[in-house]
Amino acid sequence: TEIRRLDTTRREFVSNVSHELRSPLASVKALTETLLDGALEEPKTGREFVERINTEADRMTSLVNDLLELSRLESGHAKLHLSPVELRRVVDEAVVRTEQEVDARNIRIEIKFPPDLPLVVGEADKLGQVMSNLLENSLRATPDGGAVTVSGDSKDRFVELHVTDTGTGIPVE
Repeated sequence: TEIRRLDTTRREFVSNVSHELRSPLASVKALTETLLDGALEEPKTGREFVERINTEADRMTSLVNDLLELSRLESGHAKLHLSPVELRRVVDEAVVRTEQEVDARNIRIEIKFPPDLPLVVGEADKLGQVMSNLLENSLRATPDGGAVTVSGDSKDRFVELHVTDTGTGIPVE
């Protein structure tokens, strides 16, 4: 039934979020323990570890902020400020945020939009967040030297966005 499906979806969501938070927490714990065990005595290593801890804290903060935003959206307390948005610009900005990882892993990102792709109605920031999440997921699944393609198409009154990669794919189950 629908209620059972929703319950399963929520359980899977909580499990995924727990996993996403567990990874940076484990990293922060290991880095902190290493610093306490003597890495602080080596300024270069100490600084590198503190920078990595800072990155992981930013990652956790972002996850928690996403959860709070989702909660506001679900409860109806978040107000949307819709306006015309150029999807190509949103995609370009998300791609720029991934440049460091893309360059380091020799991944090719291709953007394929028709020149006449219409504007979409939405919130540029939220669309950018969705696009960043899609790209991050795709990059996580893409092997070094692989490729990610972002394509857009207009059908009827809608714009479809596709993100494909050369990764192994998501298991059917």
